[in-house]
Amino acid sequence: MAARPAPTEPIPERIVVIGCAGSGKTTLARALAGRLGARHLERDALGDDEAPSFATQVAAAIDAAGSRWVFDGAPYNAELVVYPQADTVVALDYPRRVVQRRV
Repeated sequence: MAARPAPTEPIPERIVVIGCAGSGKTTLARALAGRLGARHLERDALGDDEAPSFATQVAAAIDAAGSRWVFDGAPYNAELVVYPQADTVVALDYPRRVVQRRV
């Protein structure tokens, strides 16, 4: 069996997956987290993004996740907590017909 060549690019460790409803953010984030041995952080599970404490909740979740995490969803009202720590952002942008079929 041949050895795998060493990757030429660094492997992402802190990823944010964004996209509209039905675009597959959660599905992709779960798969990435599993493959990378990272913690999956689901934005919707962190509470109401309009709550005054939302950014604090997100910061606590990121701290608890350690050095490897995949954040699922746009971090509204917590952008300044999430994006500066992320090393990769994945934007899912499918045609409208694809998203409508999923939703």
